[in-house]
Amino acid sequence: MTLRRTLAAAAVAVLAVAPLASADEKTHKKAAEQLLTTLRVEKAMTDTIDPMIDALIKTNPAVGTYRAALKQYLSRQLAWEVQKEEWIAAYVEEFTEPELLDLAKFYQTPLGQKALDKQPKLTGRVMDFAVKKALANKDDLRKAIEADAKKN
Repeated sequence: MTLRRTLAAAAVAVLAVAPLASADEKTHKKAAEQLLTTLRVEKAMTDTIDPMIDALIKTNPAVGTYRAALKQYLSRQLAWEVQKEEWIAAYVEEFTEPELLDLAKFYQTPLGQKALDKQPKLTGRVMDFAVKKALANKDDLRKAIEADAKKN
């Protein structure tokens, strides 16, 4: 009889807490979505399509013939409606709800807005010199690949 009461009490406790967990999950997801909106992720995804295609064409000019098809494909694949739930899930997994709210508050400040405004330019600069550095040392990579191929 005691075991039955214990199991019944445990079941009632689990059922009573389940709606709270669901509400917490909803507010956590809402906080992530709020941050992503503040971070202008949807716009950033759209704005990266042309530079992504330009970089691809720069490394392989023959791809330029397919620019329109590439743009159409990437626009579909990177559409916010397609990506949104995965972005939210990633932020929910990496940040607590209070952290998400604090980040959103920061990015709503003048300094946070400045950081968001400067980020594309900074990312472009970093990518440019990273590519230049990698290309400047491509002979080292070729040699490493050739040495590895000889081992196998």
